[in-house]
Amino acid sequence: MSSDNDIDSALQQWQDNRRGASTDDVNLTIPPTASRTKKPDRNVVQDANFARASDLYVDQRDDMQDADDQPDDDSSSHNSFGQLHGHRQPSQYHQTDGESPDHSFGANVLVHLSRGNTAYKVIEPEEKYDENGNVVDAPTIVCLHGLTDCSYIWEDVAEVLSCGDAGPTARVLVFDFYGRGRSPWSGFPCTLDVHVTQLKELLDALNLSGSPVHLLGYCLGGAVATGFAVKFPHLCKSLCLIDSAGVRMKNPARYKILKRKCLGELVMIKRRSKMAESQLEYFFDTSDNTEHRSLIDKQMHMVQWQLNNTPGYMGAILSTYRYFPLSGMGDLFAVAGRRDRPVLILWGNNDNMFPLRKALATLEHSFPSAEIIAIQQCGHNPIFEKFEDVATAIADFYKHI
Repeated sequence: MSSDNDIDSALQQWQDNRRGASTDDVNLTIPPTASRTKKPDRNVVQDANFARASDLYVDQRDDMQDADDQPDDDSSSHNSFGQLHGHRQPSQYHQTDGESPDHSFGANVLVHLSRGNTAYKVIEPEEKYDENGNVVDAPTIVCLHGLTDCSYIWEDVAEVLSCGDAGPTARVLVFDFYGRGRSPWSGFPCTLDVHVTQLKELLDALNLSGSPVHLLGYCLGGAVATGFAVKFPHLCKSLCLIDSAGVRMKNPARYKILKRKCLGELVMIKRRSKMAESQLEYFFDTSDNTEHRSLIDKQMHMVQWQLNNTPGYMGAILSTYRYFPLSGMGDLFAVAGRRDRPVLILWGNNDNMFPLRKALATLEHSFPSAEIIAIQQCGHNPIFEKFEDVATAIADFYKHI
């Protein structure tokens, strides 16, 4: 087990290396932005102004949709997805006119943080009592979503985690990163530190930062969870990573064009009409008769909903490609792995965004004691494509730590 001084030293070395390699990087030691008065970066202002003219940027507003479109306000309720023992099946999705695709589950409470509003949802478990009749405080599991989706993706997972029979009877916190779901984006760079700070401020606002939390991150959320574990090691009790960003990408050259000023905006405008359909790339089996077909449809419908309703959705994704280390975080993963904590890693064996064959060496080197599970015949989104495998693995993981 490494000391905090060793971790700080390794983190500083990673930051120095990144600064030498690229100017589009993040400083994990930046304090919360509420007290900063630094003049905005000129390139960021250019991005925001161009995006405003091209409909990539939408001014931040509190009321992002009519009350009738809001998800159920009862944060403690969640839909049953079938048997919690034995064979676990995800809930079925059916599109309904006049309702958002995440009407049954989604972040539905707003809190104002230093970068703007953040939408979140807390699912409280059934109360448990000790032998003296006192209520046992439930552990907190924070679920961090991916690049193009938002908190709706955790609906069935939250059901498992908050259940006392199948799962660890945990308090589950889900929220939307800036520019996703119901959390607006207002033109700032979507760096790793921005999202790490967003999580820390949210925990502070909800009085959940008094003790360590468990972090469960998918794709972009996996990289954020890793960054949080490095910056606030005393607040991360365990890590569960699902097809995490930050490792080697399959085709990084495909996204280099997005880093170029103006040209990146034009490319995103062109991709806008096909963005929902492009979600098919995240799945191994996209046939009409597959068990998870309704969840594939939900993914596409929810991306389209965000395109139409989320302030700054396209701009935030473009900013993520420009300023977030979607690959090349191997050294930072190693820093996170120096802390003695339980780690579970789940990966679709056929992930064509962050292929397991490219990620495996980094994961094994960084987390030598972690359990790494390759999910067969599965693409980048095991949560939807192989829910039973994911539910079983994470339930067992959290019940035994």
